[in-house]
Amino acid sequence: MDPTDLVNQAIQGDRDAFIRLIREIENSLYNTAKSMLRKEEDVADAIQETILKAYKSMHTLREPQYFKTWMFRILINECNTMLSRRSLSTSYAEVPAKQEVSSPYDEVDMRESS
Repeated sequence: MDPTDLVNQAIQGDRDAFIRLIREIENSLYNTAKSMLRKEEDVADAIQETILKAYKSMHTLREPQYFKTWMFRILINECNTMLSRRSLSTSYAEVPAKQEVSSPYDEVDMRESS
């Protein structure tokens, strides 16, 4: 069956057609996510979220011949979102804890020293 026909069926709500389309590109989706995220659990989350978003918004796809491109765009956006969340949490984790004062002289205001 022509992939464009499958896409049109999926747009009309055919779940089986959507599943067949995803199965055709699942290895490529995985490889793309893996190259961006590296961590298996993040890759699985990104692919799952991509498929869910695509399924929910399938009716918005205007050009059936660009289904694969559309899917990869969703995946890349999802990976980028995950990477930005990861960098925010990493930055916070790297903030040093409050240093303990080692002696009373460390508390002296520099203005008092002149």
